[in-house]
Amino acid sequence: MTVLAGVRVLDFTEYIAGPYGTMILGDLGADVIKVEPPEGDRWRQGQFYAPYESRNNLSLNRSKRSIALDLGTEEGKAIVYALAQTSDVAVHNFRPGVAERLGIGYETLAGMNPRLIYLHNTAFGPEGPLAYRGGYDILSQAGAGFLTGPVARVENGRLTGSPGIAIGDMSAAMYSALAICAALFERERSGLGQRIDTSLLISGLAVQTGRFFSVEQIDRPPRDEFLEKLRARRAEGSMSFQEMLDLRPGPRGAQAGAVAIYFRAFETRDAPIAVACLNDRLRRRCAEVIGVKDPRFEDPNYNPQDPLYQEKARQVTEEAEAIMRAKTRDEWYELFDAAGVPCGPVNFIEEMFDDPQVLANDYVVEVEHAVLGAIKMGGPPFAFQRTPLRIERASPALSQHADEILAELGYTETQVAELRALKVVR
Repeated sequence: MTVLAGVRVLDFTEYIAGPYGTMILGDLGADVIKVEPPEGDRWRQGQFYAPYESRNNLSLNRSKRSIALDLGTEEGKAIVYALAQTSDVAVHNFRPGVAERLGIGYETLAGMNPRLIYLHNTAFGPEGPLAYRGGYDILSQAGAGFLTGPVARVENGRLTGSPGIAIGDMSAAMYSALAICAALFERERSGLGQRIDTSLLISGLAVQTGRFFSVEQIDRPPRDEFLEKLRARRAEGSMSFQEMLDLRPGPRGAQAGAVAIYFRAFETRDAPIAVACLNDRLRRRCAEVIGVKDPRFEDPNYNPQDPLYQEKARQVTEEAEAIMRAKTRDEWYELFDAAGVPCGPVNFIEEMFDDPQVLANDYVVEVEHAVLGAIKMGGPPFAFQRTPLRIERASPALSQHADEILAELGYTETQVAELRALKVVR
């Protein structure tokens, strides 16, 4: 038996944040019923492998069943209401007010099923001046400060884009799955469901931990000074993004005199390698293995703000890069491993389907799709010893399971045929 066996999830979500979260629930054993409009989840569009089967959709809807309904009809609503009465969870990521207009708002569905756990994921949260704005991942990254952080892409002083990973969407999805599991646990005590609100914005803030953190007595003065300068410069106009970043207080990496060899990737003679040293004990070992002298460890008068030391740090970094290129990756593995310095390969994603480490841990799953045949993809990010997961179902074809879902609700074959003729059910 799987962890969430017997739990039914009514999934109205589209795109990434909602579908990935409900896919996790499906992997855990929940019966996830994806309710789509007749034309399908809009994420079925683009990068087609087959009609209604896009790369994006296939990668986010494993372990689900699909039924496509017209919720603008009374017959379509009746089917959803019957499903709501037999479900444990309902999830959507519409803008505030849309679910209510469709007749599937919290008050409506919870009135039919007081045990229902109802999660609504928005872009910016259910309240406030941005509440009714729609939003996708890049907007949450922009709003949560990612695009002004370490992953910012700046060319010629201008902001050019995001890091290419849906950080806001994926973190919101995982937080949503966690919140639903917690609410299911609480329901075992109270017998009652509840509404859960989350957003891409709070998820994007939450994953930044140390960046979105302030000891007010210490951090408030430089923060206020930075904001005052930033607002003044913005008011003047014609300010590049790089100039905005340069207004920030405090040191920033190698520019502030730090030797940039401890948390990065290096070229070697044959293949790149990454090292990760987050304390001085590991940094000393790393410098010793490479064979360079870091001024912060060599000189008791070291001052990272001194231009002399900044130039020395640049020289040491360049020296380390040249030394690393003189040996192969395997040779560096042996040296770093012997010294206890964390290191690892720099891979292309295309390599990971056959990677020995990935295969040894069953991190790739293969499922059979109704239209496309065998599909390989990344598996769930967890494993259970006593209640192992069973990944048996690929992302469903559009409305693939309509007949069996309606049969479970008591609809006869004749009634189903009538619904199809009326185009209530695809």
